[in-house]
Amino acid sequence: MDTTKPLLMVQFRADERGKELERTAIREKFAQSDGSTPDIVFRDAFDARNDFFFARPEGVFSDFRGVILGGSAEFYFGGNSSSENEERHRTMLERVRPFILYLFEHDVPTLGICFGHQLLATFLGERVVADPEQSESGSFPVYMTSEGQQDPLFAGVPDDWKAFFMHRDSALQVPKEAVLLASGERSRVGAFRYKTRIYGVQFHPELDRLDHEERARLYPEYVPGSAEEFLSSLEWVPHARKILWNFLSITEEFAFEEIRIIR
Repeated sequence: MDTTKPLLMVQFRADERGKELERTAIREKFAQSDGSTPDIVFRDAFDARNDFFFARPEGVFSDFRGVILGGSAEFYFGGNSSSENEERHRTMLERVRPFILYLFEHDVPTLGICFGHQLLATFLGERVVADPEQSESGSFPVYMTSEGQQDPLFAGVPDDWKAFFMHRDSALQVPKEAVLLASGERSRVGAFRYKTRIYGVQFHPELDRLDHEERARLYPEYVPGSAEEFLSSLEWVPHARKILWNFLSITEEFAFEEIRIIR
């Protein structure tokens, strides 16, 4: 396939600072050891100007090699946001529905991160709820299943490692027909795979310690206890970005031009 094609990242954040921090972190962590970085095109799921793009995905996928579904700090599946945000959330879900279903139908290489992970689980029929027992914010262990240890998304990642989590909502169970790849210290569904190329991860592989500090300052409502204690507890998580590099390799094995266009 033409590996010069860009990745597509769909963003679900309301504030411009949050969007920019996410874009910067993604670009930096996808950088390879030789300094090269794949081109990434960003689309805002809450921008009505993208309605046609999401409604007719078969017309645009020849331009991309894979899809990343980003995180969100303002929109919740558990119903704990404002009524205005909940209405925007419902509108967004309808906007992206044909897009997500197209990903499922054609097994398009997809990586859902945090909110994106929950979005995939929701469209696969699993309940995502606000669950205090599963909520996490900080650096936590990731426990691989036997399937996860063998999955290409986690190639080169040790069985015992940590990643940054920052979420309130959680999937209750792994979606039907999906494979559980990892659990978090609290999250029952830390990562899953649907079909062969569609992945959801509850953690943030795009964050390092400095990124997480920035997010914590921007979203203090996610910080448990005092900010000073929280920031001092954060650890470096050197293995997390490997997930992004592995996903890039997965996209290289998939040619969008081979997708049968449905008209």
